Amino acid sequence: MKYLFTLALVAFTIGANAQTDEEALAKMTEDLCECMGTEEEIKAIPPAEIEISLGMCIYTVSEKYTTELEAMGFDLPDDFEQLGEKLGANMMFTCGPKMLLLIEAMQQSGTIDMETFLEEDDFVVGQLTDVGTKGELMRVVLKDNNKRTVNLIWFDKVDGTVYLENFRGKTDVMYRVGFETHTMYDPRINEYCEVKVITSVRPVEQ
Repeated sequence: MKYLFTLALVAFTIGANAQTDEEALAKMTEDLCECMGTEEEIKAIPPAEIEISLGMCIYTVSEKYTTELEAMGFDLPDDFEQLGEKLGANMMFTCGPKMLLLIEAMQQSGTIDMETFLEEDDFVVGQLTDVGTKGELMRVVLKDNNKRTVNLIWFDKVDGTVYLENFRGKTDVMYRVGFETHTMYDPRINEYCEVKVITSVRPVEQ
């Protein structure tokens, strides 16, 4: 009985710590989104300066949460890049449009190469059933050959974007949709989840 109680206590402690960490990261992400300003203010930042602006905001936010970050195992400044990657991924859910503007600006400045960033990792074949929005992200729904529904995210122009832009509810065309899987924290459900990000779209010859 004592052994089972100990296991239960450990499990509860780990779960509570994980929840606390996620809540802290969610608050940091909200502060980061606010620090970057409005969408219009982001558009006004020269592309060559966008990475510096983002870095300064991440630094400002990290200064407010030193205790929480230390508890999560972040050793700043050595883990600054790792923290930036985690907060950047969370921004896709918290302030998606702002993150898309940052990505676009970093593409223009050559800071990131989307072909490398979205290297194709897997693909699915099926019929598109819906291309719309879900919250702040563009959602694409596909029914695969086994009649399973596959939800994907589309947030940048990729090879075959025209097929998504011109989708008008036609479900009789088969498509091969390439995607890369990312693990992101979703503050709406307060947990991490896997997201399929589209890297390419093309019709399948029948």
